[in-house]
This record gives sequence, structure tokens and C-alpha cells, in this order.
Amino acid sequence: MTYTLVAIDVKGIQHYLFGSNKLQENIGASEIVAQATEQWVYDSLTEWRHNFKSPFNPLTDDWYTGETIEAGQLEVEVIYAGGGNAVLIFTQPEQAKQFTQALTQKAILEAPGLDIAVAHQSFDWNQSLSQAYQDLMERTLARRKAAYFPSIPLLGVGVTAVCQSTGLPAVALDPNEPGRIISAETKAKLVNTDKAEARYRKQFEVTPERRLRFIKDFNEIGTKNEASYIAVIHADGNGIGGRVKEITQNHPSAALNRPLINQLRRFSQSLRRAASLSLKEVIDKLISKVDWPTQKLSHHGIEIDIQEDKGEYILPVRPLVVGGDDTTFVCDGRLGLTMATLYLQAFQQQRLDDDLNLASHACAGVAIVHNHYPFARAYSLSETLCNKAKGYVRQSKRNTGLDISALDWHFGVNGILEDLATIRQRDYMVQAGQLFIRPVRLTEPERDPLHSWQTFRYVTDGFQRNWNKEKRNKLKKLRDVLRDGPQATKLFLLAYDLKGKLPEIEQYKQSFQEFGWQSETGGTCGYFDAIEAVDFFVDLEEVTG
Repeated sequence: MTYTLVAIDVKGIQHYLFGSNKLQENIGASEIVAQATEQWVYDSLTEWRHNFKSPFNPLTDDWYTGETIEAGQLEVEVIYAGGGNAVLIFTQPEQAKQFTQALTQKAILEAPGLDIAVAHQSFDWNQSLSQAYQDLMERTLARRKAAYFPSIPLLGVGVTAVCQSTGLPAVALDPNEPGRIISAETKAKLVNTDKAEARYRKQFEVTPERRLRFIKDFNEIGTKNEASYIAVIHADGNGIGGRVKEITQNHPSAALNRPLINQLRRFSQSLRRAASLSLKEVIDKLISKVDWPTQKLSHHGIEIDIQEDKGEYILPVRPLVVGGDDTTFVCDGRLGLTMATLYLQAFQQQRLDDDLNLASHACAGVAIVHNHYPFARAYSLSETLCNKAKGYVRQSKRNTGLDISALDWHFGVNGILEDLATIRQRDYMVQAGQLFIRPVRLTEPERDPLHSWQTFRYVTDGFQRNWNKEKRNKLKKLRDVLRDGPQATKLFLLAYDLKGKLPEIEQYKQSFQEFGWQSETGGTCGYFDAIEAVDFFVDLEEVTG
């Protein structure tokens, strides 16, 4: 029997999600993207017998009944759905067209500005579904996305007012800010904010019953100095596309069509579950480390106050994208590095269901910026940093054959709007060499101790623990002297009786202690990253009440 495969891909997610500096709009946008390949798919299938469980609940581990399309029990079978992607099988091509019309119409009416690409492909059950699936994803859908031209909205006729978030004609007033005018796209995002709030509260057990809630506005993170910075964390699983491709290639024949469907579905569900459980573990760690009588997180003199609003404690974190191979959340800038690391460590403990029984490694980028910094730029920076970490992982894998988790970050405290490559070349490269050790690895640090999270954490803790307030001025001077190279650093340490007082770094131990650099001629500086992080690093593994 001939069936029709349908693939759905939400396009331009990053711009749609993170194009506004209003956190409420970003929250609502995340809910719309989630619904597009979850609830909307379910709603668009009501005419036909399908395998979604009813009532539909995307927060459960298993959305599906055990019915199969080849047994004649279904008119449409959802292989997987969620995270901005979905793949379905229809018995009739006309049904696939009607479904596509219903889904895209829903997107046009309920989510102006959201772009969805849909591709169809016929295949015979007596032939390889594996080949048809690969053709659909790698050719048909890819061509559709490449040839797609987004609709150009009418930008106004005569005298029109403009939405500050989107630049599009305003059609309504913001219900949260009297007098603020908004476009249809912004209005749709704000309408979905409460749904997103309910989803994430339930998913991460941050409930009114526990008197807890997430931040609703960037201004709820701190009020002054270091406290007025947010961290935008973007994490992405390593080699997920390759693992999906391996699943399809391991089921090459028509006789394996049903096992292929089941395996793709289990993998998709396990990936969704891994991201959700990993972030929940991080949030639970945050909650457990707060000294609730004082409502503080304290670490070596740095304090984060947990604010209270209408009887609820405000956790300094906000999930934005959770449930696929990538995860994005924001938090207090001083928690960014530790929360990103805890997420990667938790993700490593998950096992994705693809019969490989491999650790689920990932990379993350952390952009620490002022809470009024353009959010779209901050997210783009975090994504760039994540890609830098992935580049380090690829190089490591070429050398050792092993996959690892890695992290990169940037402190954008001066608010300069430039690309990362320009900033690092100008501010972190000196005549003696490279001031930074980033990206750093979390896995098997002994293979590259200098570029490891463990070394960075140890050195930063050493400065925070032993260089008290009286020594902080010297620490700032040391940061400047390091730019002048190893010989200038050596003279500085001798002049201030600091020889042997720097935290030890195992690799090139003597050289780092004497010169602050990898060697007496330069190379890589071992301390600049840690000094830069001293006032911006609250380690959740070490906090005290």
C-alpha cells in the first residue's frame, strides 16, 4: 500500500523566539513554537483516526497509543512530534493536503510571523521507509526550506503606529503596559504567556503550592552592579543528527519499517525527556542551595537575594526552550556558568534510546550581559559560543575518537555590540599569546587539564577563597599586568611578594606559578579567565547559607 510521509519544520525559530527585549513576549513565543508541533498537530488530526492519546498531554512521557497504520487501525500515524519538528504517515495523499492546510491556517491565524515548512513524499510499505525518510528530510524538506520565501506583511497604509518589538504595524494595546502599542505577532505571543507559565511550572514543579515561580521580567534579576547581569545559556546535544541518521541506516529494508518507526519515536521521546530531566535537576539544585530563612545564595562573599512577590519566591531562572536537542534558559548572570555546567553534567547521565548506550554529551554557550542588553544579540552570542565549544569537541574527537561535553562563555559587561571573533582578537590576544583558556571540557579533564572546567573552577575558587577584599585591588592589577606578558607578570609577583601565591595549575605548574603563563615566553595565560570571573561566579556546588 502507498502512504504519504509528511514532515513539518518550524523555520526561523531563533528570530521568532528571541527577537524582543520583553521576556513576556519571548516566553509566549516559546509556547507558540511548542504548540506548533504538539497541540496544533493534534488539533489538525481530529477528522481521522490517529495514534495520539486523548486527552492530549505533551508533558507525559508517552503520547501515543499502540495502534499501527499498516494494520489498518489508523488513517494517520504520528511518528514523532515536538521541538519544532514532526513526521507523520497518512494513508491518503488528500488527507495529508487537508492536514497541511489546517495546520498552516492555524499558524497564520494564531501565530503571525511564525513560518512553517511542510514537505510530502509518497512511499510504498513494501519498500524501504528508511530511504523514503532520508529522502524526505535531506532532499524534499531541505529544498522546500531553501526555496521558501517568507510572506512580506503590509507595513502600513497612510499613518500607522509601529510596534516597538517587531517594527510591524500596531493593531492592539499591550495588556501589561498601558499605552504601549503592539503588532499582531506580539499580541499572539502575549496571549500565550500564561500557557507557557503553566507548562513550565508543571514540568519543573515550580508551583504556587511550593510558593515558587520563575522570573517574569529581566529586571527581576538583581538591581545593581554585578547583580544587574543575566546569563543566556544555549545548550545543544552533540551529534544528534548523526544518531538519527544511524537509526535510519540500521533499518534499511522494508521488513524493518515498523522497527524503524518505533525506534525513531523512542529516540525522539528519550531526547525530549533527557533535556527536561536535566534542566529539572539544575533547578532542583538551585532550590536546594538557597538558605530560605535569609532568602540568599552566598558564595565567598557574593550574595544573591531571592526576591519575593505576592507570597511567592522568585527563582532567578527562566526556561525558554526545552524538549529537543537544544535547550535555552536565562538566569542571574552570576549563576550562568555553574547552571550551564550542571545541565551538561546532568545531560551526560541520560541515555538516549538508540541502542548505542552512549553518554549523551552536549555543548553550551553562556553569554553574560546586562539585563537591558538586546536579547536577540545575547542569544546569538550564546549560540556562537556553543558552536565554539562544538568546534573544540570535534577537534578532540579527531585526536582521541571520544565524544565529550564542553563549555564556552563571554562576559559582555561593557555592552559592546560586536561579533565574538572581533572581541576576542582585540581584547584577548596580546603579543605574548592568548589570554583565555576557553572553551573548556567537562569530560576526561586529564586529557587536556589546562582547557578543562575543573581547572577553571579550581583556580577561580582559589582566587575567591584566598584573595580577600584587601587583595582584590592587587588581583585587578594582576589582570592588567598579565596583558604585558610573562616577564612583566613575574616582576609584578616579586614586587608584591606574591610569588607562589597563584592557584596551582597541574599542567606547566612551575611556569604558571612563576610567570602566570604557559611558559616564560607566553603561549596561553592560565589565570585571566578566572580573574575575570571572580565577581561573577557563584558555584552551586559550594554555596553556603
